[in-house]
Amino acid sequence: MLAQAVILCGGLGTRLGELTASTPKPMLPVAGRPFVEYLILEAARYGFKRVTLLAGRFGEQVQEAYDGRVINGARVDVIIEPEPRGTGGALAYAHALGALDPAFLLMNGDSWIDMDLTVFVQNWNAYQREESGVFAQILLQSVPDSGRYGAVETAQGRVTGFREKTPERAGQAGQINAGVYILSRAVIAEIPTEQACSLEAEVFPRLVAAGQVAGVAAPDGAYFIDIGLPVT
Repeated sequence: MLAQAVILCGGLGTRLGELTASTPKPMLPVAGRPFVEYLILEAARYGFKRVTLLAGRFGEQVQEAYDGRVINGARVDVIIEPEPRGTGGALAYAHALGALDPAFLLMNGDSWIDMDLTVFVQNWNAYQREESGVFAQILLQSVPDSGRYGAVETAQGRVTGFREKTPERAGQAGQINAGVYILSRAVIAEIPTEQACSLEAEVFPRLVAAGQVAGVAAPDGAYFIDIGLPVT
């Protein structure tokens, strides 16, 4: 089992308007507790012993609430990036601080999917035993309207391409990126620390072109929520 789960908490949340004017998106309350806390509890539930929150704008709120806490057996640490650097840049900054394990679970701080993470990790471990050249693994969710999110194309367990969300694809079923990954730290070492970088737009396409990204489908009908959208 992997020991570390990393949660990206630095998004601006501009689509949520006044809700995120003074609050980080993952800190928005859902049923009485910050949304990110459900992700921490989920990581702890599946045996992750360390949870690292990568915060940005209003990161001191995340730090005050969680840094140094132990939640259901998982130690929580918070890293605040000095300036917005994108999802890839946030990981590169954490790597420069020596805060990332050789391989780790990565979750977006604004979405959640009901998936057995043990199975997800087992799939990763199988690829590593085979020395398959897989450096990243993406959890995929089947949805009836992939045009709302953008679709992920796969073949024989590997991700082969990404389709951007477009009005023309509205109503078309497909697989989407569920915002849960496993990454090798070797990937992060290739991201420059001095500039902004998007994991999704810049890093993953390069890895996909090299055949280094696996795709694992969540069970049909698995519950999925994205709080970054005004209506879900």
